[in-house]
Amino acid sequence: MVQDDELRQVALVAERLSARHPAVPRESVEDVVREVHAGFARSPVRDFVPLLVERGARARIAGLTHARVRRFVS
Repeated sequence: MVQDDELRQVALVAERLSARHPAVPRESVEDVVREVHAGFARSPVRDFVPLLVERGARARIAGLTHARVRRFVS
């Protein structure tokens, strides 16, 4: 996978997750996606990085959303 293509796909991940989690500020979603993506910087095989970034970021954002709801309810 070419790096430019990977970066475009990761940007689309941020867009999808922002749309899926409107209660989370877009900047926060983008920060999470960047952090998860950075975790794959040394991975030699790049083909599945966008998919893995989406899964990892989705889990972290869901955790953030869950923590906010818990704090609000408590």
